[in-house]
Amino acid sequence: MLLRAIYGFLKQVVRVSLKLFYRRTEVLGWDRELFRGPGIVVSNHPSTLLDPLNVVLRVPRMVYFLANAGLFRHPFANWFFNTFYCIPIEREKDVVGRKPDNTRSFARSRKHLAAGGMLYMAPEGTSEPERHLRPVKTGCARITLQAEEDHDFQLGVRIWPVGLTYSNPRACRARVVVHFGQPIEVRAYRELYLQDSPEAVRRLTADLRRCLLQLMVATRDAGEETLLSRTEALLDAARPLPWKESYYRSRRLLCALRMAAEEQPRKFERWRKSLLGHCAELKALRLFPLPAFGGSFAGHALRLFLGFPFFLAGYLAHWLPMGLPLLVNRWLNDDPSYDATYKYLSGLVLFPVVHILQGWGLVGLFGG
Repeated sequence: MLLRAIYGFLKQVVRVSLKLFYRRTEVLGWDRELFRGPGIVVSNHPSTLLDPLNVVLRVPRMVYFLANAGLFRHPFANWFFNTFYCIPIEREKDVVGRKPDNTRSFARSRKHLAAGGMLYMAPEGTSEPERHLRPVKTGCARITLQAEEDHDFQLGVRIWPVGLTYSNPRACRARVVVHFGQPIEVRAYRELYLQDSPEAVRRLTADLRRCLLQLMVATRDAGEETLLSRTEALLDAARPLPWKESYYRSRRLLCALRMAAEEQPRKFERWRKSLLGHCAELKALRLFPLPAFGGSFAGHALRLFLGFPFFLAGYLAHWLPMGLPLLVNRWLNDDPSYDATYKYLSGLVLFPVVHILQGWGLVGLFGG
């Protein structure tokens, strides 16, 4: 009961803090009825700690986390994470001189599922700040299939795929899409598992990867990412859209680029070189990425005139609490993939502390 109450309190803290951390969040495909029975919620992993928070915040049940074993090294951290909703998963980078051994952790996971519980995991195993889905590990498939085998495939385990797309996975005040897909019923793989369990694991893992790719903007390589991002920048400047519509446009655009490359490769290559050359020229002139302007000049001027006092007041009030997390990240973090995590965690502490001190200062200055 106490752990559930703590979980509920922490979830509300995360709910409020993520509203402040992100400029805009769109949740797609969500339905409370989806989250019935035991199972594992999985997502891609471009923004380290923020990925599980963005996903689990929307799940109307208590969720435990499969987390990398490196977090459990310190005795206090080991107690804390084991007590508060985490199960360690070893990766090659987490152990030295031996192979990863997740026998006990997988057993804990199966026991949690057998009790009707839910887990979260990022099946790529690593986090990189890019719009690319790395190979999906087989751990999710093995845990769920073995849990069903232990109960003669009557447990009803599901896998809930979730795609995450960020405007910038390293930045504060970025925009994010959290796209829920239909659950995968693990019992549907029963016959294949009983005949050939390794093939069932491979099939389920492949199906999971395919589901994730349908719920995110996922480029295949750096070249495709560069081409897509340059095209997006030009379209956003010429025809800006709300974040949700922009996300769908990026997905359609990516499909169109791939189709053009396959059907008309020579024409596509000429267009690609022309586009990248044009963007390089704009960048050399410091005109790229292009600002997005809509409406009349008079309208923009009026809004600037009327809004400037409010902007100035907000800037003076927030530049210190907003700036300190950036400094903490610069001083302590040497891994760009953890930028958002350092900014978020330090902001959780510094933002309220600095505002409280500012309030005390104003009371002391003007309150007599």
